[in-house]
Amino acid sequence: MEEQIQHHPRFQEALSTTERLIQESDDTLYEELALRMGDIYNPGGYARSQDFTAAYAEVASDMGLGDNMRRIGKRWWKNIEQEAWKIICKAKDPELKSLLNNQSLPEAAALLAVGALAALAPPAWVIIIAPLIVRKLVSTGMEAICAEWNSGAEKPAPSSTATPES
Repeated sequence: MEEQIQHHPRFQEALSTTERLIQESDDTLYEELALRMGDIYNPGGYARSQDFTAAYAEVASDMGLGDNMRRIGKRWWKNIEQEAWKIICKAKDPELKSLLNNQSLPEAAALLAVGALAALAPPAWVIIIAPLIVRKLVSTGMEAICAEWNSGAEKPAPSSTATPES
């Protein structure tokens, strides 16, 4: 499985992006997520949403929207977090868990982006979600966070859809 994902045609693009993103704060990632989500409504936005790099993204603070963008991104993350953890914690393939535990943070995030989370949202959004998940895994450990998630403690409310308006 690891070899398949690492040979995925977009793995290197995802890896170079996660190497940059893993250095950013959660607030910066929430801001970036909101900008990428909003861009889908701009001309050419759908096509750009299919790229991990998202070189098009504006800086919210330059537009005077930093705080609002962080709140929007954080709200969307809360809406989709349950689906992301369901994919990771309920994975039938034990190789996925082993794979995530034996990689650097950027590699683990890139593997999630091109693998397990690929169907969750457009690549430009998933590449932001992956570092948030990997950081949580590192700080609490896969077993601990999945046990907590499965127990229902602090489980986000179910989201009917994972759209930019959420």
